[in-house]
Amino acid sequence: MVKTKSFSFCGWGLLVSVWYFRTFLWNVFNHYFYYFEELFSEEGFNEFLRYISFRALVFAIIFYTFLVISSFFFYRANKLIGDVTGNNNFRVGGLLVFVSTILFPIIIGIIIYPVGLIILIVAFFGKYENIKDKKEGDDVIIKL
Repeated sequence: MVKTKSFSFCGWGLLVSVWYFRTFLWNVFNHYFYYFEELFSEEGFNEFLRYISFRALVFAIIFYTFLVISSFFFYRANKLIGDVTGNNNFRVGGLLVFVSTILFPIIIGIIIYPVGLIILIVAFFGKYENIKDKKEGDDVIIKL
């Protein structure tokens, strides 16, 4: 059985992001009354927006970094499946998902992602008659 680190990186990214977001909400709640009193003045409103904008940007950068790392391990897992089964669509679909994750801040990534998933669906429902010819028994050697 091949174990990838995709879930662990995604899990750590989610954990760090949730913890940071919890801290962010705690700080907003603690300073809510201060900001609420000053919210109706222009200076207080701008200060509140700067506070939220900076924290949201840090949250987005941490989340995006862990998302790209987990997507890379997802690509490696699909490449390994493609090498074992002899179906190149796994590698191509995983690569498209990885590239779309990198290009997600640009709108192009949102368009590429479903294409990668469709190719992966086609790969999973492909025929694998040549697996027995390619690998006899359980002698698959995996180099990581």
